[in-house]
Amino acid sequence: MQRLFQALCVRTGGFYIVAISSLQIGTQVIYVVIMHIFVYPVVITMRSSNVYEERSLGIYAGETTPKSNHQQEKPPKTVPSSRLYFVKQQLHVQLAYDIWWLALAVIIISIVKAGSFTRDPVVYSVFNIIFETISAYGYVGITTGLPDQAYSFSGGWYSLSKVVLRAAMLRGRHRSLPVAIDKAIVLPGDYLERVEEEDAYIRMERSSEQGHGNV
Repeated sequence: MQRLFQALCVRTGGFYIVAISSLQIGTQVIYVVIMHIFVYPVVITMRSSNVYEERSLGIYAGETTPKSNHQQEKPPKTVPSSRLYFVKQQLHVQLAYDIWWLALAVIIISIVKAGSFTRDPVVYSVFNIIFETISAYGYVGITTGLPDQAYSFSGGWYSLSKVVLRAAMLRGRHRSLPVAIDKAIVLPGDYLERVEEEDAYIRMERSSEQGHGNV
């Protein structure tokens, strides 16, 4: 029962029963993955339209008009629409968006704590620094702790390391994903340009059809 409770409370710091440092290294790695996944949107609605253009109003839906001989054929769509492509782009963009901040924080903290690592490479290992940084970035709060101490692992750091950790925590807490979520979750620029070109082509084709109809 205690193991089940702790497994369900990974995302809630202060509710774990067994000390994190006493767990197997494989379990700690799983904890890191769980804490890191939390900062990402796990449910995303896949849109096939642009919410900022006319297509979001549905004005092109279900409209089939006979083509005359002088009308050009619509160019074939080259926009990748598979779900696999969508997932790959999300992983690429989201990981690239966050991994730089985490890597920079870990590098700076590791440089500042180089002396402590030399004295005790087990307690001040790079993995423990990564664990503490991701816990702060994901706003979790669990820590590997320090031997014979009642405070967290970061409590034994220097002031500069604590400032960097706080900056990582604020960055993780105020991620700017909701600001750009409607543009298909920051899809590649060339993809958005092709979608805009399709919309422009449809508008031009409709204007041409209306002009010939009036004649």
